[in-house]
Amino acid sequence: MADTITVSATKMNVKGKLLVNGLIRFQSVTSSGDEISVVIGDGGGLELLGSFSAFISNGVFTINLPDTTKTNPSNIGFKVTVKNLDTSEMVLGPGYECYQPSVSGTTFDLVPPNVPRSLTVQYGPPG
Repeated sequence: MADTITVSATKMNVKGKLLVNGLIRFQSVTSSGDEISVVIGDGGGLELLGSFSAFISNGVFTINLPDTTKTNPSNIGFKVTVKNLDTSEMVLGPGYECYQPSVSGTTFDLVPPNVPRSLTVQYGPPG
């Protein structure tokens, strides 16, 4: 579809092992993280609180998400969550609160979390 972007992964891991049975959810949000409804593409319809989900099987998923340059409002983000369906545990850490896929598509298992950098330790003269 011209108004979508394909996002996929082949190595979704939990504690070093492939996630056997999971669900990934992309919730459309504003830049401040508020859930939002969007119109998709040219006449694609209103997506109420735009939530898009895909099953993860043995670490693999593929999903088509709206091209955020063609949504109304434009340039939305997605809050991403991943649930282990065998344990009901949420398994994706922080840093995916306003994810934007690239227009050319994204391999999600290569996307680093967007979290503040660790503090730099500065050593001075012994005191």
